[in-house]
Amino acid sequence: MDAFTQLLESYLSKAANPVTDALAWQGLKLVSQSLLIAYENGLNSHARADMSLAAYLSGITLANAGLGTVHGMAGIIGGLKLIPHGVICSALMGPCNAIAIRRLKESADGAYALGKYTNVGKLFTTASRQSDSYYIDLLQDTIAAWTQRMHIPSLKQYDVQDSDLKRFARLSDNKNNPIPLSEDDRYEALCLASK
Repeated sequence: MDAFTQLLESYLSKAANPVTDALAWQGLKLVSQSLLIAYENGLNSHARADMSLAAYLSGITLANAGLGTVHGMAGIIGGLKLIPHGVICSALMGPCNAIAIRRLKESADGAYALGKYTNVGKLFTTASRQSDSYYIDLLQDTIAAWTQRMHIPSLKQYDVQDSDLKRFARLSDNKNNPIPLSEDDRYEALCLASK
């Protein structure tokens, strides 16, 4: 899920370019085809090879396009609490993207990033000729479903208090998120990741 987060964040990054987009796109295709299979059957060498390549591509894209709000919070949280990095990113991925999508829909400049969300959503279905909202919602639903299916723990399982969440929101940043999330937005995402 961390590789998935890194690929999605670098694909959506304000610093993305055609090369990082192509690499992130390939990684996201591999994630859509193989992440659940690799999780549910660790002996499936094809799925594991796909995810190894996806993780490698995520490293290249994050180094060249940067990441977004999920990782802007993950570094702070991991530095202040003993919570595995992958858990933090997985728990925050759904909430941060949901809030970013909401903010992009409210913005006059959100169409480009929403188009990228739409394109990624299409990787997770065979349905064609649907609305952009359909594919964006499908991507969000997929992230939520995979988070549950993979039994990703919430942040509350790591003795995180409301005062911690407020501190995390205050100290974190957006990195290259396609739209800045305010401190209140980040706090909302943290609350959702702590349910």
